[in-house]
Amino acid sequence: MPKGSEKHRVVAFLFLFTLLSDQLSKLFVVRNLHLGESINIFPFFNVVRVQNRGVTFGLLSGTLQPIVLIILSLVVVWFLIDYARKNKNYRLPASLIIGGAIGNIIDRIVHKSVVDFLDFHFGSYHWPAFNIADSAIVVGVFVLLLISYSEEKRERKKMSKYFLLIPLLLISACGGLENQGVDLESAKNNPLLVPPCANK
Repeated sequence: MPKGSEKHRVVAFLFLFTLLSDQLSKLFVVRNLHLGESINIFPFFNVVRVQNRGVTFGLLSGTLQPIVLIILSLVVVWFLIDYARKNKNYRLPASLIIGGAIGNIIDRIVHKSVVDFLDFHFGSYHWPAFNIADSAIVVGVFVLLLISYSEEKRERKKMSKYFLLIPLLLISACGGLENQGVDLESAKNNPLLVPPCANK
């Protein structure tokens, strides 16, 4: 089998694995947990259902918000696909980012919000809940940065305009609980229900 064909298979597998594992895990959480419900797995880890509708500090709130976030994510995905086609070194991390981005886009279309459920904590401090798509995006961005740093200055300069767009994907990792059937006053005292980035 040609090496190029094998590399394409790996990229496709990584994309599909990221997307499917993200969607199946969210489906399990939505079907088995009520909003705000938590299941303790380890002393430092819970599975908790949180619906992420907003962005940092409530920006872009309102009926336009999901559409704006979807469009922003699709723009970043398009640019990543375009650059990954031109530079094979970026295809594997790009497949992680694209798989994660599409996973969250599907959530916003189907649920009008993103399902977060991974809750790591130390004592009473809880890291903002996240999901597999978020993890894939962060890992993909980190690997892209490492690859870019190791390349020649000219290549880094070409890639820099794409990195400027990547934070748009991370916007949806900071959300709120508005209009999700949660008492926000009660949520303030419940670390499992504190919207991501609320304590930042």
